[in-house]
Amino acid sequence: MRFLLPIIFHSQHLQHITTNLSAAFQLMKNFRFLFYCIPIVWGLLFQPVWGQSKKSQKKYNEAMLEAGVGNLTKAAQLLEEAVAADPDYTKALILLGDIKHYQEKESEAVTHYLQALKHNGGDHLYYKLAITYHEGGFYQESLEAIQAYINSPNARKPSMEKLARYQTSAEFAVVAVNKPVPFEPHNMGPAINTADLEYLPSLSADGTTLIFTSRSLVGEKQDEDFFMSKFENDTWGKAVRLKGYLNTILNEGAQCITADGNRLYFTACQREEGFGSCDIYESVYQGNGVWGPAKNLGPRINTGAWESQPSISPDGQDLYFVRGKVVPGSSQKNLMVAHRNADGSWGQAVPLPSNINTTSEEEAPFIHFDNETLFFTSDGHPGFGRKDFFYTKKLPGGGWSTPVNLGYPINTHRNEFSLVIGPDGKSAIFASNRMEEGLGDLDLYTFEMPKELRPNAVAWMKGVVTDKSTGRPIENATLNFYERGAQDLFTQLRTDAEGRYFAVLPANRDYALSIEMPGFLFHSESFALASQLPERAFELDVALQPVQSGANIALRNVFFDTDSDVLKTTSFSELEKVYLFLMANPQVKVRFEGHTDNTGNPQYNKQLSKKRADSVKKFLTDKGIPATRLESRGLGQDQPIAPNETEEGRALNRRTEMIIQ
Repeated sequence: MRFLLPIIFHSQHLQHITTNLSAAFQLMKNFRFLFYCIPIVWGLLFQPVWGQSKKSQKKYNEAMLEAGVGNLTKAAQLLEEAVAADPDYTKALILLGDIKHYQEKESEAVTHYLQALKHNGGDHLYYKLAITYHEGGFYQESLEAIQAYINSPNARKPSMEKLARYQTSAEFAVVAVNKPVPFEPHNMGPAINTADLEYLPSLSADGTTLIFTSRSLVGEKQDEDFFMSKFENDTWGKAVRLKGYLNTILNEGAQCITADGNRLYFTACQREEGFGSCDIYESVYQGNGVWGPAKNLGPRINTGAWESQPSISPDGQDLYFVRGKVVPGSSQKNLMVAHRNADGSWGQAVPLPSNINTTSEEEAPFIHFDNETLFFTSDGHPGFGRKDFFYTKKLPGGGWSTPVNLGYPINTHRNEFSLVIGPDGKSAIFASNRMEEGLGDLDLYTFEMPKELRPNAVAWMKGVVTDKSTGRPIENATLNFYERGAQDLFTQLRTDAEGRYFAVLPANRDYALSIEMPGFLFHSESFALASQLPERAFELDVALQPVQSGANIALRNVFFDTDSDVLKTTSFSELEKVYLFLMANPQVKVRFEGHTDNTGNPQYNKQLSKKRADSVKKFLTDKGIPATRLESRGLGQDQPIAPNETEEGRALNRRTEMIIQ
């Protein structure tokens, strides 16, 4: 396919853009329409035309020719003239209804179908009415038409099986429409939207970079390109075309940006190195606003089918995308996922489970920054008409939860498409053409997610890891994040060639961090994100100390109760790191020093700090570290590292340090 938009968007836009498409796409559109009509008008092609005037027959034949070359508006006009001449011309009425249905003018289609039914157009019209009513938002009427078809003597099993899905959706919609969710969309304005098409938004994890696909409908250059806007001073700036090697004379679209903003995954079609009609590519940010050349992700991601609409997880380890033509000859589209291997390559992509993927179309995946909530569109789950927005969550034991429809009026009987949620969990951006205040065919809108539908808010953290002795950046240093008190690793990152890291963490938890690199003393930190604002950014630059005499580290994740020298269980994961460090460096001897704040009696504080240092030493000797390699001291309140006038300062002073002898 030459254009991404007709592939990733539905028929509601096809007629609008017909006059602007190439002859190749025009033929594809005609082909689609004929397949749409064949099951509907199959019996009409052989109906006798006796009793129809020559004028109405002539108009009907001309309409068929116009429809065959894609001129649906002209075909509808000719059919209306045929019906005006012969009001009981059922074949013309049904074909006219077919065209109106295809154009998503459901009310007009229903009128023509009902008129044909009145003139004995056949029981199959109940089948057509059931679908048209549902896709027009007339859910109770759809249920009545479904029942009428089931009760008709000519009901066919395949048709009844298809209507069963519509019945489930209509029953859902009848209830859901009467329980609307809060929804107040706002157009993002002329800085973002134009008279062209803007769609498929993507956000960086700090919420300040918006990249979207735009397509012009006029002029010589009508392909899809990428545009970017920055959020500054509480507003989105003027969108500009991305610089570098991304935008070409071909089509690029359906993109996502990594959490740190340094990589872009996107869809490109009809490239020489491609594996199918459309493939997924990667581009790396080169600095100064320039994006590097596109690289095909290879045969583990791309196939001879159609791959598009990637979404990268915040840790960069999982790539979600859409694969089309799963079953040859069908329009089925499935959500896929590929996991990154330890060497940085991608593993073989696999489909998401059957409780997410249906035999219909699932598209536009977006994995939120919490790395738990996946949003997507589908017309295969109970909904309001065509494609609706859904979300599913990762389950603790693996797998995914049953998809949840976002509800009315976020979803309507029209196609909903391309939704992203900001790192705060409540700021949403989506593409639509159903709002009156639109500046063009498709515009980007914002709205606030209802509380019950929000994913977890996240906080982000970034910094640079360097060698304290040289100041040089350290590549491939390992950052291990744990939920504080838990033994299991929450997420793991590595620094890049410039020593940089970027972490995205759910903001409703507290974390322990360990930064490690062979030949260096590990670094320990603790973060209380549960009490912080989600939008707060943490910037932490760390200088790792080479393993040498005098190097010291504060064990930030070793904890004791007040006035106690008994280690809390939340300390065990930190002390395990100390144990592994000592095992990896058998020649090293260390001293543990206990420190307190200035609250209470100085002599008591010194005794307490010594007992706490002894507890750390005992933990390690119990695990097999020789006592001859370990020393413990208590310094009490004598060596503060922060003022004791604030609770924050006193917390820093209550610490256990490890010094290499």
